[in-house]
Amino acid sequence: EAESRGIANCIKNAGPGTLSEQTVSHIVEVCFNLLKESFNRRADATAEEESGECDEDEVDEIRNIKEMDECVRIAITEIGGALMREHKQLFVSTGGLQKSIELVQKLIDTRCMAQDRCLALYISCDFLECLGADSVQAWGIFMEPM
Repeated sequence: EAESRGIANCIKNAGPGTLSEQTVSHIVEVCFNLLKESFNRRADATAEEESGECDEDEVDEIRNIKEMDECVRIAITEIGGALMREHKQLFVSTGGLQKSIELVQKLIDTRCMAQDRCLALYISCDFLECLGADSVQAWGIFMEPM
């Protein structure tokens, strides 16, 4: 979590134009891979927790891991927000916007956990604040469910 927040702060503080297209593309790819790993860990932890084979201490540990992973996911999306803010055109042209739209579309579903819907709205706020009109294609995805 701390590493992700640090990376986001570095991107913000370095300002626009400091990263190449290749670097932005790589950061976007790494962030989405990390998010996928985090969601997979949560699914595995939930399955283990619901198996009924864990004692009370193990259940507490699983819940702690899930809470920490939620914070990690938020921190990872802060990197995306920093890229949207400081490298708007590169974020869009390297597929960051499209991948983010797909993620929001998946997470905003009312069948998803409340934490996931909150994460989707957090990303959507970055669309509006950082990308503005460049994110119009995504607005319908999150405006209606709100």
